[in-house]
Amino acid sequence: RDEEFHQYGVYFDDDVVQFYVDQEPSLRLSRQEAKERGRTWPFDQPQHAVLNVALGPDVRGEDLPASMTVSEITVWECGVPFD
Repeated sequence: RDEEFHQYGVYFDDDVVQFYVDQEPSLRLSRQEAKERGRTWPFDQPQHAVLNVALGPDVRGEDLPASMTVSEITVWECGVPFD
């Protein structure tokens, strides 16, 4: 578990999805790459945000209870987050 606050973002359109951590791109996938890998492309339809705290199998008792603090959620109509 990380004690520091982080800023997360995601940009998607009909052809690409790009994830950001602390304003730095961290993962990018294109519609073409998904198609080549035999995967579906859900980013050309409405999306929902799901936030959760996931705990792995090696969780120790002192790690519980776990929590997540969310300061704000911003939704852009278009464009890349943080630009």
